[in-house]
Amino acid sequence: AFATEHQNLKGRDGFYSDEKWFDCNDHAGFFEWCAEDEDASPIMRGQTGKGGVPKIHVWGVIGHGIKKLFIIPLDQNVDGEYYTSIIKRYLKTLTRKGAFFVQDGAPPHRKKTTLEFLRKNKVNVLWPWVARSPDCNPVEVCWRLVEQQVGVFMCESRVELEAKLMEVWNSIDQAVVDKLCDAQDEWRVFFDGAGTFRSVALRGNGPYNRTW
Repeated sequence: AFATEHQNLKGRDGFYSDEKWFDCNDHAGFFEWCAEDEDASPIMRGQTGKGGVPKIHVWGVIGHGIKKLFIIPLDQNVDGEYYTSIIKRYLKTLTRKGAFFVQDGAPPHRKKTTLEFLRKNKVNVLWPWVARSPDCNPVEVCWRLVEQQVGVFMCESRVELEAKLMEVWNSIDQAVVDKLCDAQDEWRVFFDGAGTFRSVALRGNGPYNRTW
């Protein structure tokens, strides 16, 4: 039903947002071979202890001609009020003629005051968004690209992690982002024979194809 209702929307008109945590223990799938009686190096064992693992919480939005990353302060509680303060920074872009805005169903996003704020400011939100369907939000692909590349550096501090995050995010070619948005033009949602929720992407013109 969701896909049917919105089948005439063009992927290039969408702004796709999401939040993501990154931490210093993500090594992008790298492994270190050790003898049976040998410990891995400290960086490969991961950081623990007082203060926990250095990590960063970010909010990002992508669309045709736009790729923004916002660093959320470490101790900041992201409630509805704080979330709308982030959105305010990008209102001019999000209210572009013909545009629509994608956000998931996280509590701050679906809060009544948040939805009312978006409505009053004429942000065309696709709501409610399809749950558990990352293929429908191309920013998830950007997160994976960043995660893989940042993990290679094996950052040891929050400062280093933030610097690498911004460096890698800024290095993503806008042309790649535009193609990810264009790839949203053909997809559908259905229930399989077992009654399980499924979302299938049909992307003949996109840079990736995936079924969830």
